[in-house]
Amino acid sequence: MAARMDLQALAEEVPDVNNPSRINYWKTVDDKQVYLEGWCNRCFAGTGIGEYETQEKINYAMDMTPGILAAKAREKGLKLVKGEFVETPDKDFLVGVTIGVYSASDPVGYRVGEPLETNALKVLNFEIIEMGNTHLIADVAKTLNVQPSWDAIRKALIDRFGEDAKAIWLVDTAEQAERRYGPQGAFPIEGEVYPVNIPSDAIIGSDLGEDGKLWIWSKTPEDPLVEVRFLKDIPASTGLTGEKVGPYEKGHVYALQKETANFHVRMGDAEYMRAEAARPSLHDLFSGSTLDVYLEAARTRPLVAAEMERQAVRRWRLRAKAADLGNQIQGEREKHGL
Repeated sequence: MAARMDLQALAEEVPDVNNPSRINYWKTVDDKQVYLEGWCNRCFAGTGIGEYETQEKINYAMDMTPGILAAKAREKGLKLVKGEFVETPDKDFLVGVTIGVYSASDPVGYRVGEPLETNALKVLNFEIIEMGNTHLIADVAKTLNVQPSWDAIRKALIDRFGEDAKAIWLVDTAEQAERRYGPQGAFPIEGEVYPVNIPSDAIIGSDLGEDGKLWIWSKTPEDPLVEVRFLKDIPASTGLTGEKVGPYEKGHVYALQKETANFHVRMGDAEYMRAEAARPSLHDLFSGSTLDVYLEAARTRPLVAAEMERQAVRRWRLRAKAADLGNQIQGEREKHGL
């Protein structure tokens, strides 16, 4: 099971080499697919991070990890179960490993525009009352096996999925979404084509063929809120179902639904916040394992500094010897007219 998988042990298996091509690979563990991407010194070429700036390398790798794991899920059509950046302080070349644990993905649907899941009761009310799509009463009632009335549909949805049930229009393929709703489509909508995972408890409330299906499912309790800091002022707007969205002020941090946060980051409006480690209390500092960590850090820091200085001196001496040898060779060549 992924929850019991030892990610640290997996990270230790990655070869400790300064060669990116040898430390990025997939492997099978039980019934899961695992992606491992090591971070060696050469991985940071072009980032401006110095050779000995280990913490900066770790911070950079941690920041890159969520995007890497999401891209691998899309690339393989898998579902990310667990993933994180694992540090490897005992290795010479690797500062850590990005690890993703994947399983077979839920079914996927597609739409154009950010796939914001919205409250099913609000969506149906908007579609039926505001848009005049009264056929949805008969369609959804048939799916739920109830009388074709709003009261019966509302009660059945709440009984089955709860008041926070979600609904979203999706088509079956990315090509279909582009053809129907892309910039050159029959019904153009501004935005890109996005995939949406369809949970196992989902039902099809209405099937309009090429125009899409109205999927309805329970709100997943694990839907996370993601903290982002806005890089610009974003004015308030009104969502599809009439809810107020924003405003968001530059420099302020907001906890948003994952899809909304991802959208604003992709648009360049905001940046993700990385959780800061909790500062230890005085009690923590002077007791238990935390004290041991601080004492060990205090003990090893001068040793590490001394070793780095010795290595620097050794490299300087080697360069000096190489220069002397080069001069000697050149002298011999000139001596013999070469």
